[in-house]
Amino acid sequence: MSEPLVGSFVLCLWIKKGRIPMSHTATVKTEIKDVDTLRQVAEGLGYKVTTGLKEVRLFENTERGENLTRVDIPGWSYPLVVKEDGTVAYDNYNGSWGDISKMHALQQGYAEAVTVNKAQQQGLRLLGRQLNQDGTIQLRFSR
Repeated sequence: MSEPLVGSFVLCLWIKKGRIPMSHTATVKTEIKDVDTLRQVAEGLGYKVTTGLKEVRLFENTERGENLTRVDIPGWSYPLVVKEDGTVAYDNYNGSWGDISKMHALQQGYAEAVTVNKAQQQGLRLLGRQLNQDGTIQLRFSR
């Protein structure tokens, strides 16, 4: 399976303009473009990351490229592969070869880290983080 990771990550920006706080909510579709951030998040979850690979074997096929990133997730039979274009290939046989929630944790952690980094580059500071009952995360920023 090869696709951009899409999930339930919600970004809430609270930006004060004058005296009225403005709220903006965005749903983030995740493509892995920052391998250093991916490594940081993955290793924080206890996953092993290998970069610069030319091929990675999955169950039915071998992913090939010039600079593939392999993520070994504990309990998964086959790795997750990040391709040069940011899409992800994996095979977990509908959960039989690995708990899909572990991939979702990586996806959500990556999206959160990239969002915080980009916001800080734009002069915003993180005011708070809230994990909602539905699994989404709300981040609050201010100037």
